[in-house]
Amino acid sequence: MGSVGYFYYLYTITITNNQNKKIMQITRKSMFTGKTQTMDLAVTEEQMRKYETGRELIQNCFPDLDAGEREFIKTGVTPEEWQKTFG
Repeated sequence: MGSVGYFYYLYTITITNNQNKKIMQITRKSMFTGKTQTMDLAVTEEQMRKYETGRELIQNCFPDLDAGEREFIKTGVTPEEWQKTFG
């Protein structure tokens, strides 16, 4: 386990379609519930560092993630928590 600023991550490797695909486990504390949760996301350490510097918009740093996955990186709020809170 390592960290990039206040993000905590753990790499796991999965094989998809006979190609190596790096999956990073991102652990964040939800700003809604205070719960610490982990989500497996197809992001790189380089993307995380790029986002952390604050010089790029989150959608530019993680173009392959959907809005819920980017929200999790930004706030720790899962798509389920968002749905429960805002319907």
